[in-house]
Amino acid sequence: MNSSRLDNHRRGNGYRYWIAILVLAILTGAVCLWSFIRIVGSRESRISLSNFQSVEVGMDEVIVTKILGHPDRRKKRLGIVQDDGTFGTNAHVAPAKLRSQGYQDYEQLQWTSPEITIVVVVNSHGLVETSYAKDGQSSDPVSRFVRAVVPPKAQ
Repeated sequence: MNSSRLDNHRRGNGYRYWIAILVLAILTGAVCLWSFIRIVGSRESRISLSNFQSVEVGMDEVIVTKILGHPDRRKKRLGIVQDDGTFGTNAHVAPAKLRSQGYQDYEQLQWTSPEITIVVVVNSHGLVETSYAKDGQSSDPVSRFVRAVVPPKAQ
């Protein structure tokens, strides 16, 4: 082979290498995007009115998590459960006074989807005291993905 044919031959192999890398990168990106959509979509399908209606007072938090998945937020709250669906808090009164009025330590768990926002209040034994739902909230897909993959830390 003369030198110009050898250079063209080498250049052709280089192009094939970069095309193979490009195809591999595109396929990897497609698989990641598909996984992202599946994880976010499957998580949000669990956060629904029908699943909210299956949450009952006295149910263990572990069972609630099996139904709804990991909550988006967890927050320790000093509050009072007045009846099913009513959870009161008062940040403007001293905790000692609130405790004397029957306020107790609870953990407030929240799940959010575009369809519905679900709040479940559990007592110190991990049992549901009350739950309520309100309109959903949309959020950017990246934070939904992070919430779907990484369980929240207790506050």
